[in-house]
Parts: sequence; structure tokens; C-alpha cells
Amino acid sequence: MKYAPLYVIFLLMLIGCNTDKKAPTPPKTLELRAVTVANNGGAQIVGRVIADKDAEIGVVYGPKSQPTLTDTKVVFGRSNGGNFDVSRNVGSSLPTNQKLYFRLYTLQEGQTAAYSNEGVYYNSPLWKRLPDLIYDGNPLPDATLTIVLEGPVFLPPRRKSYSILFHTKTLDTQEQTGRSWLYFPNGFAQQWFTTEGDRGLFRVTINPFSISTVILDAGYNPTETLRAVGGGGYYYIPQLYPPLIYQKTFIDNVGAREPYPGADTKTLTGAIGKTFPEIYILEVGGAFNLWNFTRLQGDTPKWAKAAAFPNKSSANLAMFNTQKYLYVVVEDAQLLYRFDPKANTWQQMKNLPFAARQKGVGFSFEENGYYGLGYNPSKGESYRDIWRYNEAADSWAYAAEYPGTGTVGVAVAGGYDYLFLGLGFQSVPTKIGTMQIYPAPDVWQFKL
Repeated sequence: MKYAPLYVIFLLMLIGCNTDKKAPTPPKTLELRAVTVANNGGAQIVGRVIADKDAEIGVVYGPKSQPTLTDTKVVFGRSNGGNFDVSRNVGSSLPTNQKLYFRLYTLQEGQTAAYSNEGVYYNSPLWKRLPDLIYDGNPLPDATLTIVLEGPVFLPPRRKSYSILFHTKTLDTQEQTGRSWLYFPNGFAQQWFTTEGDRGLFRVTINPFSISTVILDAGYNPTETLRAVGGGGYYYIPQLYPPLIYQKTFIDNVGAREPYPGADTKTLTGAIGKTFPEIYILEVGGAFNLWNFTRLQGDTPKWAKAAAFPNKSSANLAMFNTQKYLYVVVEDAQLLYRFDPKANTWQQMKNLPFAARQKGVGFSFEENGYYGLGYNPSKGESYRDIWRYNEAADSWAYAAEYPGTGTVGVAVAGGYDYLFLGLGFQSVPTKIGTMQIYPAPDVWQFKL
């Protein structure tokens, strides 16, 4: 009788004793809320885990989507059958100009790993992170940049300094009050300063769910004086009913006032021209009327109704402008329309080459138009791409990847050779297919 060699018997015993690990029991919450660039060049990870049983908790990342335990793994600790809030920096001097994909994981003994939603890290030298804005409440999608030219006018070049104004609202549903935040990079210790009340150009006690305050850097006159126009929105008077009163007055920085004739609805703003430019306000809803606010130097401002926006099928719109035209993006339909102020007509342009979305941002910078960011709640996707529009060719080119936390309702402030994006909301997909949003604290400067 022949017997099997001992090593074969031992191997069969190992195989017989080996059992596959069970499928993971997902924790109640396994949520990656943010992946951003830390000051040391690493990744700043923010998330939350709620688990019934003890499990190892950490993060995995790599250059390909959907990383697993076979990629780079960093262990944070154990859940001990409770809540585990994640706020960690991972690595230092991670690769630049390369996407890295991150997922939180939990690992129980005898089971395979459970993974969270995915976050993308992208570190580009084009972006500089400012100190985070720490606030209570929700951010508003409005910001403005003020430029000051320091030194004698007769002795160029004059040094430029700037301040940025962002806005937030309280979480009190009864009293829709707001707060403004100023950032001075050339003064004190680069801190955020808060101001409350009536700031002259606009009221910060506004209701952002009905209409956005118009704070628009409209252009520059020959003496390089920045022009801004503010107005619209709601302010709160508790003695009246209803207590939210729509503000119809628009004011520019030289004191010109003229009641706004448009409807009480959400608006978009744009401007055409450099020297006391014409300002346009588009009603998003109702008749979709377009209003022109014009004021020549020394003249009284005037409102005039221009051609209404022709596509009234969607309220998911964004606007940018160039030196000659206004452009409106129909975000969820991937359409683009151009308004010609001389002919007072709208023209549909080529369809957009990037993904359909909502609550992206359009802005204008150095005579170019840009659009990007946003999210698609039906697909559970967030977008950080920014695209530059070529007006002559009616085409788009990829411009940059936004490294910040927010993708929804991000505020933009720009002027001269400065451009800032920040705040907004981070959108995170849930288990039931909806999107949960969280306020974002970070602000970024785009360096040209």
C-alpha cells in the first residue's frame, strides 16, 4: 500500500482547517465627510463611525478608485462598540498633481472589511489654503473681494492688499439672521474678523433660501477704483408679520440708490464692461426676467428690463460673463445660453461636455468665464472639476481640480489677479441613496 507524503497530508489538513472570513457587518454609520490638503502636504481626513461591536478603524488610500486593505493602510484605533469621530492628518508631502482615493474602513475579527464612501485628495501648487473659518451656522454662496492700492498715486507701482468678505446664517429657524466675516491677510495675524448688523451696502440679516444677496465686484474705472453693488435679500424685523422683509434697494459703493423693480425671487448676477460696467440681474423663477442696472460716472442709476431668459424649464442655473456677453448654464440639462446686450437677444450655444449637476458655481476671472463644482444627488456624486470657457471657439477646457472640502454652494471672490473659493457644503452619499451635506470651513486662493 502506498501512502501520501507527509507534506501532502499536512497541506490537506491546513486546507481543511481554513475557513473563509464572513462578509462584514456594516456599522450604523461609516462616513467619510472630507479629504483635503493639510498644511504639511498630507491629507486631512474627517469622518464618523458608529459601530455596535468593537472593530479596527482606519483609512486606506491609493492611486486607483475604491482602495482596499491591499493598498496603503493607516490604523486610527478601535471603536469599542461606540462612536468614533475621525479628524486626522495622514502622511506628509503626498504626491502633487495626482489624485489619491481614500476610504475609511472597519474590520471586525473573522470578517472582511467594510468600507465608507470615497474621497479624493488632490494637491496642486496652484492652490494655497487660508486659515479655516470657524463658525456656527450655515455658509451662504456670496463673497466679495476688496482691493486697496497702497502708497502715493504718483509713485507706481503701488502695493496691493486685499480683504475678503464671506457670509453665514444662524441655525435659528425663527430668526433668519446672518453674520459677515472679514479676512485681512496683510494685517494682524491673518485672522477672521466678524461684523454684524447693517453694513451699508447690504443687510446681513437675510434669508438665503429665498434669494441671495447681490454682492458684485463689477469692474474697475480708469483710476483703479473697485466698484461693488449690493442689494436684494431679506432682513428680519420681529415686530412685523411676516417678519422677513424683502429689500428692494440696491446701492453701489459711491452711494447711488435705485429701487429694484424685479420679482421677489432668487437671482443671479453678472456684469459687462470694465469702466462702470452694466450690471445684470436674472430672476431664477417666474418669468425669468433679466434686469439691467446701468450707471455712467456721475449719472443716476437706472433699471431697464432686457430680454427674458428663454429656457424656463429649470431653476438650476449658474452665470458667468466675459467682456462682451453674459452666459447662463442650465446645470442639469448641460445647456449653455449667451446674452448679447447690444442685440438684446439670447442664443443657445454648444452643449456642455461635462457631467450634469446642481449647485455648481460660475464665475469670471481675467476676462475668461469659468464653471464647475456642484453635485448630482440622484447619482450620489460630487464634482470638483473647474472648466474654462473659450468664447471664440465656443468650447471648454479643463482648468483645475478644486482641493477644498465644499462642492455645493461654494462662494467665489475675485478681482485683479486674485481669486478665492471657499466654504459651501460637502456632500456625502448615504446608504439609502440620498446626499447628506455638511458645512465646509476651508478657503483657498487660486495662484496664477
